[in-house]
Amino acid sequence: MDSTRGEKEKESIEKPLTSLDPPQPPFTRGEMEKESIEKPLTRGEREKPWIERLVRSHFIDNWEATDEPEHLKTIRDRILSNEQRAAYLLELYQQVWQQGEVVANNSFEEGKLQLSGLVVKHRLGTSPVLKVYNPIYREVFNQDWINQELSQLRPYSEAFRAWVASDCQDQSLLLRGKTLKNAQAWAKGKNLSYQDQQFLAASEKKQIEEQIAQKDRFAELERERKDREAAQKINLVLTEANRKAKRQMLFGLGVLILALLGAGISVKIAAIRVANANRQVDSAKIERDQAKEEVKYVSQLSELAVRLHSANKRSEAARARKQAALSFEIQDYELKQAMLLSNISIAYQQLEQFDQANKAVSESLDILANSDKINSLDHSALLAQSLNIQARLLAAQGDTQRASSAYAAAFDTIQSLGSDLTRINPAIRVYFVEIVESVYQGLIGSLLDSEETGSNQQTLIKVRQVIESLHLTELNNFRKIVPLNPNLIEIDQIDSQAAVIYPIILDDRLEVILHLPGQPLHRYSTPLSTEEVYNTISSFKIAYLEVYRLIRKDLTWSKKVYELLIQPAETKLAKSSVKTLVFVPNIGLRDIPIAALHDGQQYLVEKYAIAVTPGLQILEPQPQVHRPLRGLIAGVSQGRQDFGGRQYFGSSPGVEKEVEQISSMIPSSVLLNQSFTSTALKNALNSSSFPVVHLGTHGQFSSEDTFILAWDKKITAKDFEELLGSREQEKFDPIELLVLSSCGGAVGNNQTPFGLAGLALRSRVRSILGTLVAVNDESTAELMVQFYQEFTQRNLTKAEALRHAQLSILKDPNYEHAYYWAPFVIIGDWR
Repeated sequence: MDSTRGEKEKESIEKPLTSLDPPQPPFTRGEMEKESIEKPLTRGEREKPWIERLVRSHFIDNWEATDEPEHLKTIRDRILSNEQRAAYLLELYQQVWQQGEVVANNSFEEGKLQLSGLVVKHRLGTSPVLKVYNPIYREVFNQDWINQELSQLRPYSEAFRAWVASDCQDQSLLLRGKTLKNAQAWAKGKNLSYQDQQFLAASEKKQIEEQIAQKDRFAELERERKDREAAQKINLVLTEANRKAKRQMLFGLGVLILALLGAGISVKIAAIRVANANRQVDSAKIERDQAKEEVKYVSQLSELAVRLHSANKRSEAARARKQAALSFEIQDYELKQAMLLSNISIAYQQLEQFDQANKAVSESLDILANSDKINSLDHSALLAQSLNIQARLLAAQGDTQRASSAYAAAFDTIQSLGSDLTRINPAIRVYFVEIVESVYQGLIGSLLDSEETGSNQQTLIKVRQVIESLHLTELNNFRKIVPLNPNLIEIDQIDSQAAVIYPIILDDRLEVILHLPGQPLHRYSTPLSTEEVYNTISSFKIAYLEVYRLIRKDLTWSKKVYELLIQPAETKLAKSSVKTLVFVPNIGLRDIPIAALHDGQQYLVEKYAIAVTPGLQILEPQPQVHRPLRGLIAGVSQGRQDFGGRQYFGSSPGVEKEVEQISSMIPSSVLLNQSFTSTALKNALNSSSFPVVHLGTHGQFSSEDTFILAWDKKITAKDFEELLGSREQEKFDPIELLVLSSCGGAVGNNQTPFGLAGLALRSRVRSILGTLVAVNDESTAELMVQFYQEFTQRNLTKAEALRHAQLSILKDPNYEHAYYWAPFVIIGDWR
C-alpha cells in the first residue's frame, strides 16, 4: 500500500466508520435523480434493467474512480488494514459471499467484519446469521476481488484455498522444496492467520516426514551394508586368527622336529627351542581363542541390534550396531571385551531382559577389575560406563542403596580422568558425553532420593556442586572434567537482589533447587516422568512460536511450565527483595523462553529480570562494566546468497536501523554490509578494546551447521571461537557484552549446550545477549534500540535493561505476542 492509503487506513482505524448504525448505501437519491435528468427514465419493467446498468457502470465497474466521498474504499481498507486479521476477515467474508448466509457465532472476526459495514447480522428464525449488506457490496467485493486480495496476502493462495476446501486433509496440496522455502521466507515477520500457520506448519511437517522416510530407506540400506561389512570383518578376524595359529603351530612343530633330529645340538639347547616353540603354539591358540571370543560378542551385539530394530527401537539399534563396529578399533583385548559386554548389557536393558543385562555388565566389571590397563584413560572411561549401567539396573530393580554406591563410584571415576580427555580412544569417546551426563544425573537423583538426607543442606550443597561441575564440563566441550568446587561462590557475594534457580529433570520427577541471598538452599520436587516434562516443554515452545495466538491467546502451556519451575518457590520469592531470577538450566531446559512463563495474571518478565548462566563459578566477584561504553557495531542488512549457492538470506532492514541508532548512543566503530567482512571484524577486534560487540546478522547454531554471516563468508563456530580467542589477553580487556541480535539459536539447544554463547564464554566474553530462535526483523530492531537506551542512560544491569526493553515491546499492540520479545536472553554475567 502507498503512504496515502496507509494514512487513510490509520484514519479509518482511529475513527469508526458507522458507529452502531448500518452503513449507508454508496450513492444518494439526489445522484440518481441527476442521472435521470441526463437520460429520461422509461416506466414499468424497462426501468429496472436501466437502473442496474447505471449502477454497474457508475458504481461497480469503476467504483475506485467514482467513490467520492470515499465509502467503498473505507470498507476495503477496514478489512485490509491489519495484515494478520485481513486473512481471517477475507476467509469469513468469502464464506458469507459464497453461501449467502452464515450462522453467526459472535467471534472476534465477525465483530470486525460487521464494523467494516460489509456484512450485517439479522435473525433468521431462532438463529442470528450474517449476510452481505446489499447487492452493490456483493458485486463490488466479489469472488474475484477476494481472490486478488488473498493472493496479495499469500503467494501460495491457490494451493492454500484448495487445501482448506479439502477440510485441510489433502496432503498433496502442501508445499514442498523451494516453494515451501519461498513461502516461509515470505511469511517471516508477518502476522499470519491461524489457517496460514496450520498450512505452513503442515507443509513443513510433511516435508520432514518425507525426508525422514527417505532417510529411513537410506538407513535401511546402510544398515544392510554395515551388517555385511561386520560379517566380513568377523570372517576376516577368524580367518586371520586361524591362519596365524596354523602358521605358529607349523613353525613350532618344525622347530621341535629339527631339535630332535639335530644330532649336534646339545640337549639343553634343544629343550630351550622346544619350550619356545611350545610357547609360540600356546600363544597362537590363545590369540585364536580370543578372536573367537571377540567374534562371539560382536555377533551377539549385532543380533541384539536386529532385535532392537524389530522392537521399533531404531536409535538404540543403530547405537548397538555402531558399537559393534567400533570395537574393532580397540586393540587391547580386555578393554575390547569390557566395551562389548557393557553395550550388550545396555541392549538387554533396553529389551527389558534384566537378568541378561546384569550378567553382561558384571562380566564387564570383572574384566576391568583384573585388567593390567587399570591406570589408562580408556580403562577409566569404560569403568565409568559399566558402573553407570550397573547403577541404572539396580535403580530399576529398586535397590536404591547399591545403585547410589554405583553412581558414586562412577562419578569418582569420571572425576579422576583429569584435564585432557582428547587422549581417550575415539572408539570409546563416541558416547562419552552421554555417559558423563548420565552419571551426573544419576548421582544427583540418588543424593536427593534419600529420605533421611535428601533435603539437608549438606546434600543440597553437594547437588549444586555436581550441577555446576557438569555445566562447566559441558561448557568446555568435554575436553576436560571440571572438578567439584568445595567453596562455591554464594549469590550474596555476586548480587544481593538475585535468586538462582537450578532446575533438574530426573527420570521420575522435576527437581528445583532455589538459592536466595542470605538463606539456606530450598528444594522443590514435582513427580512427573521425563517424557511428561519434555512434552510439556515442547508444547510450550510450539505455543509461543505460533504468532496467530496474538488473537487467540492461549497461555495453557505457559502456565503449566510456570507451575513446574516457579510456582513452588513463589511465596519465598515474593517475600524476598529479589529483582532478578538467574537460571542454571539442566539440559532440556536451555532453549525455553523463560520470560514468557505466565502465572495466570502476568508474564514472569513483568515481575523479574531474567538471566541464564552455566554456573556462578564463571562470574567475577564484581561486575566489570566500564562506562561510558564503547562498541564495535557490525551487521548485514542486505539480502545475501549463501556462498555455496544453496540458501538465500533475505534482507533485514531493521539491522540498518539498529546499527544507525545504537552507534549514535555509544562511541562506535561500524562495519555495515560490504565493510563487514570476516577479516575486517578480526582486525577490529585485534586493534582495540571494545566493551561491547554487537553483531546484527543472520546466523544459526545446530549440530550440523553453525555460523554467523559476514559479507564475504560464513564465519563457522570454529572460526568464531578462534576470532574471539585470538585477542591478546594482556593487551585488551575482555568483551563485557556480546550481542547476537539476529542469530537464531545463538544460546544453543539440547544438542548444542549454550551454543554460540558457550563459545563466547570460553573466549573470556563476560556476557551475551542472544536469541533462542530466529526472530522478527522489525521488532528486534525496536527491542535492541530500547535495550541500549535503558542500559546506557539509566545505569541498569544488563538483565534489567533487557527486561525494560521486553516490556516496551510487550506493551506495543503489534508485538505483544511472546514471539516478538521472549526469545531474547542474557547469558553469563547479568550485572
